[in-house]
Amino acid sequence: MQYLLPVFAMLYSLGFSVDLLAERNQKDLFGISGGPFYLISQQDPYCETPYCSLWVARNYFELYEVLSDAISKSAEKGVVEHRWKKELLIFSLLEDGLCESALMFIEDEVDAEDKDSHFYTRMVRARIFDCIGNKEKALNELDLMTRMVDMHDPWQQFYLHETKAIFYRSGSMYDKMESSVRSALDWAREIGQPYIQMSTYYKLGFVLAELRDPAEAIKYLQKGRQIAKQMESPHQLWRFYACEGICRVQKDDFEGGVELLEYAGEIGNEYGIMFCGSNFAFLAKGLYMTGRKEEGLEEAEYVWASVKDSDDIRDRRNVLHALYDIYKADGQFEKALEVGENLTKHREALFAQEYSGLVAELETRFRMRENELILVERDQELAMEKAHSASIRAWIWTGFGLSLLLLGLAGVFYYYFVQRKKIAAELSQKNLELKALDESKTRFFEDLSHEFRTPLSLIIGHLNELVEKDNRPQVERRLKIALRNSDRLKELITQILDISCIEAGRLGLKTKFVDPSRWFKQKAEAFESLVLAKGGKMEIDLHFPEDTEIAIDTDKMEKILNNLLHNAVKYIGSGDEIQVVGGLKQSEKQTSELVFSVTDSGPGISEEVAGRLFERKVKGALPSGGQAGYGIGLALSAELARIMEGSIELDHNYINGSRFIVKIPVQCMSSLKVASMTSVSAGSLQLRERTGKLVSVENLHTVLIVEDHLETANYLEEILGKKYRTICVSNANDAMIVLKEREVDLLLTDVQMPGKNGYELTRDVRTTNTTYKGIPVVLLSATVSEKAKIKGLDCGADDFMAKPIEKKHLLSRIDNLIQKSKEGSKVGLETTGTGAVGYEVETLRKAESVILDNLAQENFTVNGLALQSGVSKRSLERLFKKHFNKTPAAFIKEKRLEAAWHLLEEQRCNSIARVREIVGINNPSYFSRAFKAKYGCSPSEMLSTKPSHAEA
Repeated sequence: MQYLLPVFAMLYSLGFSVDLLAERNQKDLFGISGGPFYLISQQDPYCETPYCSLWVARNYFELYEVLSDAISKSAEKGVVEHRWKKELLIFSLLEDGLCESALMFIEDEVDAEDKDSHFYTRMVRARIFDCIGNKEKALNELDLMTRMVDMHDPWQQFYLHETKAIFYRSGSMYDKMESSVRSALDWAREIGQPYIQMSTYYKLGFVLAELRDPAEAIKYLQKGRQIAKQMESPHQLWRFYACEGICRVQKDDFEGGVELLEYAGEIGNEYGIMFCGSNFAFLAKGLYMTGRKEEGLEEAEYVWASVKDSDDIRDRRNVLHALYDIYKADGQFEKALEVGENLTKHREALFAQEYSGLVAELETRFRMRENELILVERDQELAMEKAHSASIRAWIWTGFGLSLLLLGLAGVFYYYFVQRKKIAAELSQKNLELKALDESKTRFFEDLSHEFRTPLSLIIGHLNELVEKDNRPQVERRLKIALRNSDRLKELITQILDISCIEAGRLGLKTKFVDPSRWFKQKAEAFESLVLAKGGKMEIDLHFPEDTEIAIDTDKMEKILNNLLHNAVKYIGSGDEIQVVGGLKQSEKQTSELVFSVTDSGPGISEEVAGRLFERKVKGALPSGGQAGYGIGLALSAELARIMEGSIELDHNYINGSRFIVKIPVQCMSSLKVASMTSVSAGSLQLRERTGKLVSVENLHTVLIVEDHLETANYLEEILGKKYRTICVSNANDAMIVLKEREVDLLLTDVQMPGKNGYELTRDVRTTNTTYKGIPVVLLSATVSEKAKIKGLDCGADDFMAKPIEKKHLLSRIDNLIQKSKEGSKVGLETTGTGAVGYEVETLRKAESVILDNLAQENFTVNGLALQSGVSKRSLERLFKKHFNKTPAAFIKEKRLEAAWHLLEEQRCNSIARVREIVGINNPSYFSRAFKAKYGCSPSEMLSTKPSHAEA
């Protein structure tokens, strides 16, 4: 199957038209060492055939027909010609979207004995399965490729990463696609073949454009265009011009974008290459924005009429976006609103499509991990059977050894103990493998949580901004629906992570005393608006003793109550009722037990579902004929109740809907006793009052943002930039450089970053004796576990916030931390202490001593002061500004004038010239002006009023 490699390289990327590439090799078909040799367009021997023109014209159906007829004849002429025609046939089917037919042709081509052949076969199969939407099989082929790849073969390494990039592109996972394309580009450069470098530059430019980084995309597109020019390939130049034109329109370079897109259109007209809807959309927008308004509007409306019935959601979205911008700029606001609503629907559909694709991938990988666990468990069972068999064999040998009593017994016992030791070691190894796989699964879910929470925090943040700014009832209602669903998605992500932590035994209890009546009433009332919106009503009936508090894990209890109420709201209709009842009672063990129930008068739960209700993803028929789906919420609730040594059950005797009853053992205590146990000192109360208020901070403070995710970084800059100066970097090394060179008032850093993570960056800041050692540090993380928070605080962070980020919460914390830092740093040189402030004071004392030692030196500068003080000039300037609100040069001047005053006041000199010489100011007029400006009289006036006692 190795002969497929050059033809795949020839077609390179499914979905893009490229030149034919191939090589004939009489000894070993396409089997030259070091990878295939690539030939382009005019040099391609296949371009002498009719197939080349059909391929370039994208006439795939006719190409398929011609090849089908030719394949039967080519078998008689030789294997080589037959094979390359069959390869072209496979790829013509793929390009025409007939992926199932392509799969049928390649099924017979697997050569399991040839390792290289097997690798390239798996590569093509992976792309075919990805093309037909079978993510599970595509992932399986990718995993096989990863296992088979030759780590020393740059060609295989290139195709592995390139195939991953195509897989991520079909799932719209552009951040992962970017990483894979960059890896492929590294291998393409090592191979040194211009064609694959050019194609990979295009891939990288494309994905950067999708990630809304047009400036970076243009850089790589121009590199690829240079290669395309050298190769004189008009088809390649067409797509580079078209993509760069789109990027320039994205970054508002409308004239440059229109010029490139129109040039691409001219090439396309000459060679029969058609623009897609997105190309026309960006061209229309560019035309309008460059003053060709009628032409741009007409183009946009024509393109929308052409693509509105197509299946390509992304293409339709791009056209609608351009049309919306044009209508808005043209003042046609009613049409803009209509298009905007349509655009919102397309964005939601696209998000749902991308989300379902990502979930499918994650579920596939999870099933593969579960299969690995099953295999290890089977190995463990076999090991146990092996141990049992060994024991039986030992007794048989014992009976046989009766004739050789001493020797036989010794041999049997030796064999028995050796076998037991060996089997114990095997069991121990299997247990370690099980534990490692379990840890791997938990890490997988933690990574999953991070991948979801980062974009989700951006969605929720921008939705909150829109709700605050847009007061139109229709828009506000839709935004609140989107917010509610985003919050629900956030809860589901947390539930997935909780289940993983439960299975790994990492979810413990964290109880605190609460007033049960107030707590349950507050949590239940949060759902009242949802119940009313569905035409139902809600009743809360609580019977807790007065002046009594109970110890519960509020986080787990809230998740149980929320899940029960969510399910109740989901299945009620107009006129239905939800009832929450709660109280305390004595359990069978004579201890206090919290008992509460959630009842709804909805359709109820069928017997089919009731028996498996607390299993994950249970679905079944409702009595009314509908379908119920309880997801993982009830399964998680049951696990959380078990951790709290309680239970949750369905009341099977209740027939007017459904009722869930939760029982949790609790510790009760008088409210007065709880208050005495949790009282705090006056000092801590004062601190809480001061830091609990939103303190106004001037716009002069600087916040350094360290975030590798581009959209999150942009969002943080947007909400913080209105109040602070912001500096944004993407890694810890750049952050340390900024801290050394700039004055920063607060460091806001993500935890998970390439290279050094946020924990390591915080530790570096805190352990370095520098002027920025004491700045406040806030860590941002998608991980919400208590362990992560403790780790962050142990590293020296001042605060730890979980994503998604609430804007008001973030601003409040940053304001208070900066204010607290500024209050703590207002110290003079008489202050003593340790840490950052103590270090700064010692540095300033040393600097003052150096100044006094060098007063007589007229040429003594700030550079000399920094050198002798052992710090950089920039750090010294930052220290003086922070503590004295003046520059080091001004401070030196002040010390010179102070010394001059003391000399004149104490009558230690009988001439002004001598004073100037001592304090290092040789210019008489400058000295006189500066002295008078500071003290209100000239040096000569001060000298004349004092009788001289100085020595000559």
